[in-house]
Amino acid sequence: MTKALYILCMIAAAAVLDGAYGTEAFDFLTINNGARTAALGNASAVLLSSSDGLFHNPATMGGMEHDFTLTVSYDPLFFNDSYSLSTAALWNAGGVVRINPWLSVGSFACGVSYGDIIGNFTDNNSVGESLAASSLCAGIGAAVSIANFIGTPLRLDIGAMGKYIAETIDRDTMFGVSGSAGCVASLVNVIPYSDLSLGIYIRDLGGTVSTFRNIVLPAAYIAGIGYALHVFDSMVIRVMCDASLDASSRLAIAGGVEYSLMQMLFLRGGCRYDDGSLVPSAGCGVKYTIGGQATVGVDYAAIMINGFGIRHAIQTEFAYRFAPSVTAIPAIKSKAIDNQKLPVTNSSDSVNVKEVVQATKNEIPQTTANEDDELLRQGLTAAKAKDYARAIDLWSKIPASSSLYERAQKNIQKAQTALNGE
Repeated sequence: MTKALYILCMIAAAAVLDGAYGTEAFDFLTINNGARTAALGNASAVLLSSSDGLFHNPATMGGMEHDFTLTVSYDPLFFNDSYSLSTAALWNAGGVVRINPWLSVGSFACGVSYGDIIGNFTDNNSVGESLAASSLCAGIGAAVSIANFIGTPLRLDIGAMGKYIAETIDRDTMFGVSGSAGCVASLVNVIPYSDLSLGIYIRDLGGTVSTFRNIVLPAAYIAGIGYALHVFDSMVIRVMCDASLDASSRLAIAGGVEYSLMQMLFLRGGCRYDDGSLVPSAGCGVKYTIGGQATVGVDYAAIMINGFGIRHAIQTEFAYRFAPSVTAIPAIKSKAIDNQKLPVTNSSDSVNVKEVVQATKNEIPQTTANEDDELLRQGLTAAKAKDYARAIDLWSKIPASSSLYERAQKNIQKAQTALNGE
């Protein structure tokens, strides 16, 4: 029994590596999974359309851009104290499948693989005995994008995840079941060229069974806010902040900033304040789209841990569209402008909006995420110049499979309203 209790302390040490705090068992659940969230100080409540929702807020799996997304990570650790010497490795693997534009399902497994813990402690008259331990969590869940489901102008994603948790400590075993659930609401163009998101979720609420003692899961209640500013074409700055309250009423604050260029290069920085300690972090990422269907990405994070040095996290992601992103654009429903001739800025010609949209329907080129972002930005520039017909033309080229589709459709409706008022 003494051996098992000692291992519990070492497992808790792994959670300390991430600035987290909880019970003396199942603390690995509080260790951050994913280099992107780690670089952002573990702010994870409003990471929209992200595979990170597998490990954090399940609602953020909603509205995935690709039909299939796979993510894998393996982070070796090493720690040493006056009692023992040990190695460990954090790992995770998961995938998300987009069933249709409003439903995504996903599953994952994550845990900590510990090497033998060799210490100078005495147990049953045996000195320096090596012990083994392992931690595992596996889950399956789903997310629904209600905005895509019922056509609401406000994007609202909800999700839930069920989990099985187990720890093996020498000859003792603990296991349990838990669940996570959350929602994310997003407002587009609240301020010109910007998005605002609000998210809330419950993490690891459940119960456990132990062969030798009662264990409480490190449940937490987390709320977050995110703001994205589209500075120039294909340049976005995102700011995120989370506040979490665990079962012991301990408050933790996490925040981060992400800069992205052309949806290909990402620079991130953040920090987390928890139980009187400040844990800064920084990271970067690259993403490359191949042929408009496959996307490969790598994210890196460095987390400064007092007394433990730097923890390095690397996450790889592969995403794929089963079909090229070509789709038909729905007809404009406003009959008031179906046959109306509208002036075009800086041109003596006139254009029929219905003809513009119909021409777009006939042949829509395959687009990538970068091209969709560029079309959205160019449309906003045209709308700002009151060239609404060109703006509608550009936004209509964004396919329904794109994560920017809902935003483009709302912009088209606003442009139609502006045209009716002229």
